[in-house]
Amino acid sequence: FDLRCIHGQSALLDVLRRESLQGSMANGIFLAHMANNALKRRPPLSVFGRISSARSGEHRGTIDIKHLAIAPIVDLARIHALAGGLDAVNTDERLASAGRSTAMSEQGARDLREALEFLAALRIRHQTRQILAGLTPDSYLRTDELSNFERAQLKDALKVVADMQEALGQRYQVGHF
Repeated sequence: FDLRCIHGQSALLDVLRRESLQGSMANGIFLAHMANNALKRRPPLSVFGRISSARSGEHRGTIDIKHLAIAPIVDLARIHALAGGLDAVNTDERLASAGRSTAMSEQGARDLREALEFLAALRIRHQTRQILAGLTPDSYLRTDELSNFERAQLKDALKVVADMQEALGQRYQVGHF
């Protein structure tokens, strides 16, 4: 579903993508399984809506911004694109297309696009600081290194992801099959 043609006959990929989209769009069970898989990675928010960092292990006191914040948005965009029969492959394009169609609300798509932009920029700034400090860049962000403003925005972005995941889970009745 994420293939891109980089060389050769792109028409072959277009046929494969069109057939895959038609098949997935009409297969509610497949989409429900995709949704179930996508909902396994939840944003690091506590029951009370606070940012919840890792409590133990090598990355104690951090959040994995790539796997627990950005990847869930990629998964949400993919599922909505598949459900809507949308052929976009890039996450931002998938969200924009989904918002213009009936695949998801325009507001939900806009919120996810803005959350993705903020999270990606936060990750890049984190990695830039690591490189400048002579460290190997990673995606494990210490929230205590963020300004109050950034922390509030991070919390809001994670809440958007959690809310959209909840809506997806309800739509496909995840946990009911």
